[in-house]
Amino acid sequence: MSRLPISAWCQRHLNGLLAGALFVATLALFAPAIGYDFVGLDDEAYVAENPMTRNGFTRESWAWAWTAVVVGHWAPLLWLSYMVDGTLFGPEPWGFHLTNVLLHALNGVLLFALLCRWTDRRWAAFWAALLWAAHPLRVESVAWIAERKDVFSGLFFLLGLQAYTRGVTSGRPGRRWVWAAVAFLGAGLLVKPVLVTVPVVLLLLDAGPLRRMEWTCTSFRKEGGRLACEKWPFVLLALGLGAVVWRTNVTAGLLHAHMPGWGERLRLIPGNYLVYLQQTVWPAGLSVLYPRPEFHAVRLVVAAMILLGLSAAAWQVRLHRPGVLSGWVWFLVMLVPSIGFFWMGTTEGAGDRFSYLPAMGLMLAVVCALPRFGRGRCLWIVAGSVSVLGAGVATLRQLPIWQHSGTLFGRVLEVMPDHFQANLNRGIWLAEAGRAAEAQEHYRRAWEVSARNRPEVMGKAAYDWALAGQASRALDLLAPARYDVRATPLIHAAAGMACLHAGHLPDAIWHLNQALALEPGTEEYRVELVRACFESGAEDKAREHAARLMTWPGRPIRTADDLYPFYLQRWRDGARPYAWEYFRRLIEAQPDCIPLLNNLAWLAATDGDAPPDALADAEEYARRAVGLAGEQNAAVQDTWAAVLAARGDFDAAVKTAARARHAAEAQGQAQLARRIDARLATYHRQQPWRE
Repeated sequence: MSRLPISAWCQRHLNGLLAGALFVATLALFAPAIGYDFVGLDDEAYVAENPMTRNGFTRESWAWAWTAVVVGHWAPLLWLSYMVDGTLFGPEPWGFHLTNVLLHALNGVLLFALLCRWTDRRWAAFWAALLWAAHPLRVESVAWIAERKDVFSGLFFLLGLQAYTRGVTSGRPGRRWVWAAVAFLGAGLLVKPVLVTVPVVLLLLDAGPLRRMEWTCTSFRKEGGRLACEKWPFVLLALGLGAVVWRTNVTAGLLHAHMPGWGERLRLIPGNYLVYLQQTVWPAGLSVLYPRPEFHAVRLVVAAMILLGLSAAAWQVRLHRPGVLSGWVWFLVMLVPSIGFFWMGTTEGAGDRFSYLPAMGLMLAVVCALPRFGRGRCLWIVAGSVSVLGAGVATLRQLPIWQHSGTLFGRVLEVMPDHFQANLNRGIWLAEAGRAAEAQEHYRRAWEVSARNRPEVMGKAAYDWALAGQASRALDLLAPARYDVRATPLIHAAAGMACLHAGHLPDAIWHLNQALALEPGTEEYRVELVRACFESGAEDKAREHAARLMTWPGRPIRTADDLYPFYLQRWRDGARPYAWEYFRRLIEAQPDCIPLLNNLAWLAATDGDAPPDALADAEEYARRAVGLAGEQNAAVQDTWAAVLAARGDFDAAVKTAARARHAAEAQGQAQLARRIDARLATYHRQQPWRE
C-alpha cells in the first residue's frame, strides 16, 4: 500500500491539525489559572464552603443538586459538574480551574468546526475561533470557578448548534440530530438560562449560513412561518425552563432592589451594547465589577447611531453575505437577558462574562464579511496574527487579576475606589492574611459608601457572619459603623449577636437595646436580649423582656434553658455555629444533666452539616452521658453509637448500637429497639446516621 506524502496527509487532515493547535494554544494561554485560588465572589457559596459540591458525589448530594438554589441560581448540571471535580481531583481549587480551562479550549475547537462548516473558509474560521478563545473578555468566564456557567452552557450550546446543523442539512433522516439539539438545549438551560434565546439563533442560522431562507420579505413569507413552527420543541423548552428560572430569581430576591423604571433602563441599553463592542475591539479597563451605568443624552445618540450604522451595513450585504446579518443579530439577541433591562445581583448591564456566547455571533459576522484572500494575502495574515497576539498578550495581563480575592478586588478598587463590595471583600482578604490595619481602612470605606446609599447591606453581611459564628469578623467589619448615629437596627442587632457569641455581654446588651429602640417589634432581637441578660446574671431583666414577647411558642421563659426551642430552630435554619455556642453554655451551667448532654450529642452527631467543634463537643458530651447513665441506658448508648459513626469508627458503632438494642429490648422499649435496628443497618453500610 502506497503512503501519502507528508504534505498530502497534512492537507487531508488539516482541519484536525488546526483544531488540535487551537486546543493546545488555548490550554497553554489559560494554564496559569489552574494554580489560582478561590475568590470571594460566589466561589464560597458554589464550591469553597459548599460541602455538597466540593466533596464529590454522594446519594445526598445528587438529590440536593436537583432542588438546590444557590445565590439565587437553580443550575442542577452545574452543581453536578462541580461534584465530578470534587470526586476526581479533591476539594482544592486547581481541579475546578482545570475543568474550566479544558471546557473553554473545547469550546474554541467546536466554534472552529462550526465556522468551517457554515462558511467553508478554513483559515478565516481558524483565526476567528482563536481570536474568540484568546480574547481577554473570556478571562472572567474561564478563571472564575463560579462562572463555569458560561463555559459549560457554551459547550451544550455549541454541541446543539452542531447537531442542528447536521440535522437540517441531511434531510429527513437527520431529524434525530434535531432532537439531539433539543436535548443539548435542555442540558444547557440546566446550567445557565441565557440559552432561552437559542430558538432565535436557530432562525438566524436558517436565514444565514444554512441558507434555508433568505433575508427578503418574500422568503420570510414563504419559509419563515414553517421554519418558526419547526422550532416548537426549542421554544417550549426555553419557555418552560426559563419560567422556572425567572420564578427562582424572583423568589430568591435576585432582581435588583434598586432597579430604576423601565424607561430609564431602555435608555441605557444602546450605551451598554456600545460598551461590549468597544471592549471587543479594544479591551481596556476590564474588571469583574463596573460602575452603575448613567444616562447621557450624547452617549445615547452616539451609541444608537453606531448600532444603526452597523445594522444598516449588515442589512446592505444580506443577500450575498447573509451570515453577516445573522451573526450581528445573534450578538444583539443573545445579550438581551443581560444587557441591562433586568438588573440581577451585581449586574446592571455590564459584565465581561456576558459576552461569552454573543461574541461567537460577532465572529460569524466577521468571517462572512472578510473578502476572499487574493491580493494582499500577506497583509491579511499579518493583520490576523497581530490581532491574535494582541489578544493573547492582553489575556496574559488580565489573568493574574484572578489569582485570589486580594488581586481581584484590588483591581476593582483601581477602577472604583469607593465600591462597597470590593472594599468589603478586599478587607476580608486582608484580615485573613493578618493585615488587620489595612483591612480596617477598607471596612471604613465600605461603611461610608453603604451609609450613604444602602446601610442595610453592611448590617446584613455582619449579621450573616454572626450567625456563622464569625463574631470577630463581624465586629471588625462593624467597627466603623456600630457607634455611628446612622447605624440601623440590623447593624446594632448584628453587633449585639456578635458580642453575645464572643462573650462580651455588656456590649451585647447595649447593642440589642439600641436595635429594639429603633425597631421594637422585632421579636428575634428581643430573644437575643433575653439570653444576654440571663447569661450576664440579670435574670429579672431577662424575664421582664421575655414578658414582652408576643409570639413565643414555648413554655413561659423562666431560665436560659427555656430558650432552647429558639436556638434549635436557629440550628435547623443553618446558623449552627451560633446556636451551638448557646448549647455549649447551657452545658457549662448544667454539666451533669444527662438529657441535655444526650440530646446535644445526638443533634450534632446526626447532622451532616454540624461544625467540627460541635462534633468534638458531641463526643465529649456523649462520653459524659455514658459515664453518668451507665451502659444499660439504651438511649444514651444509641447516641454514643451515632457519635462513633459520625467520626468514622463504624465497627465500634455497630457494637455499641447492638448493645443499645439489647438494652432497649431488655427494658421493653420495642419502638426504640426497632429504630436502633434501622441505624445498625446504616452503620453496617459504613454510613453515619443522618436526620
